[in-house]
Amino acid sequence: MDKPIPKEILDRIVWNEKFNKHERRVEEFKPTCSICEDCGLSLDETRIVNCKRSGNQTAHPHFKSQCSVCKLYKHPETKKYDSTFYEVESHWRSIYKKAFFAAKRAARDK
Repeated sequence: MDKPIPKEILDRIVWNEKFNKHERRVEEFKPTCSICEDCGLSLDETRIVNCKRSGNQTAHPHFKSQCSVCKLYKHPETKKYDSTFYEVESHWRSIYKKAFFAAKRAARDK
């Protein structure tokens, strides 16, 4: 190696001691612990947010985001990961029901 390993990375490496000093091998790389910005849980791995398109594709399509750490969904109004799947679904259903009946009333009143 031409360059030395930076200290912040070197502190996170666990070396396999079976080999001599010139042939050391990395056994494990310790993750950095951080705090999730949304749910506040301690993370020891990379946080992943799964986004998928849901709902009837023609009547009421929408996106749902789920945190892989706390397994909660992002609420469309509060923008926080504090809702379950069913709470997000009922929120979207109520919005689309209101829009559907408002359109029906508008067509009937013409």
